[in-house]
Amino acid sequence: MKKLDSIVYHEEIGTLAEKTARVTEVTGALADALNLKAEKEMALRTAAIAKFDLVSNMVYEFPELQGYMGEKYALLKGEAKEVAAAINEHYMPRHADDNVPPSIIGAVVSLAEKIDTLSSFFAIGVIPTGSQDPYALRRQASGVVQILAEKKWNISLEELIALGLKGLESKGILKRDLEEVKADMFTFFKARVKHLLQEQQIRYDLIDAVLHNEIGYIHSIVERAHVLDAKKDEAGFKESMEALSRVMNIAVKCDNKVTVDPGAFENDQENALYVKYQKVAKRYNESEDENERFEQLVSLQSEIEPYFENTMVMAEDEAIRNNRLSLMKEISDLVAGFAAMNKIILT
Repeated sequence: MKKLDSIVYHEEIGTLAEKTARVTEVTGALADALNLKAEKEMALRTAAIAKFDLVSNMVYEFPELQGYMGEKYALLKGEAKEVAAAINEHYMPRHADDNVPPSIIGAVVSLAEKIDTLSSFFAIGVIPTGSQDPYALRRQASGVVQILAEKKWNISLEELIALGLKGLESKGILKRDLEEVKADMFTFFKARVKHLLQEQQIRYDLIDAVLHNEIGYIHSIVERAHVLDAKKDEAGFKESMEALSRVMNIAVKCDNKVTVDPGAFENDQENALYVKYQKVAKRYNESEDENERFEQLVSLQSEIEPYFENTMVMAEDEAIRNNRLSLMKEISDLVAGFAAMNKIILT
């Protein structure tokens, strides 16, 4: 550790020893967030010694061997084989065509390492612009996206960004407004998710539809995009999207959301849509299958169409209008949790 103290990682971010301490801290928090009780101890050990090979003559002469030599040295020093392997894996994916770390331990430390790097540089205002990316931050962010997509871990991107930024102010690294840093990181990651979906041949409007709001779970975003892609050419897709889009478009007029009062309904179609929406919302929230969630949402079409045929949402009576708009807003919020259907181009 003393040798790492002498290596400056970045003059505004600190030494390699300080980075190692931060990565270890984030590793522990990440393991807790993912409820990885069995793997936590070895993940912490991996994070603590993952950079020791950087001070060796071998890696000094051949930097491309970082990680590979770390694994060898760890085994020679009697470390657990899982820890040794994870030292190598924590650099993965090393490039665009590389795999994510195969082990849970390696993946956790890799995430911690990458989110610390990104958080630190964004905190001091070093953000890639154009083709300029001297610290390979785009590759680091793409690695985070790949790991979360493939491991299917239920930690939102927003939570991960918060973990990376936590404590940077007290360590003297945060040089900018915290909320601005979060916003910049979110935009940066959003571009990486978009790039991933483009590589998977997802149509641009479908990408915009699933990325319209917060990102949440990366694997969920990817799965939803593929559900829309698979459904877009099916019979009835256009009509279903038009019905859901109509709800979303009128819901933006809801300036005074109230608790929906079924007693204020004036026709059977209002009541039918409300009852169906409650059933759909329950099933949607209980399911973790994005295809099933989509099917639940499109099933609302059979109640939405007669609702609009028989109901004037923008009624003159303010109480009735607010009640109807509030129902539209509730349905719209549920639909938006899957995708902004009104961004999908229908032909």
